[in-house]
Amino acid sequence: MTLEDKELAAIVKKARRKNNRKIIFTIIFSLILFIGVPLTLYLRYYNYGPFQGDKMTGVPDNHLVQSENDNGLSSLLFDYG
Repeated sequence: MTLEDKELAAIVKKARRKNNRKIIFTIIFSLILFIGVPLTLYLRYYNYGPFQGDKMTGVPDNHLVQSENDNGLSSLLFDYG
């Protein structure tokens, strides 16, 4: 191998390494964009996050939810739903 061949091989190797990094970063970015963002939005909409406060899990915001149903014996006799 001549000096030119070695230089060419080094340039090609450097270009391939740069191309591989570019492909890896593109794949990671696309995974975050197409999986991470919709999943985060879904979890926030249905209040599945770790910091909910007074919100109920699995119920979207601004929906009516009966949190306590203490009707006593009448709940056994009548089906209030």
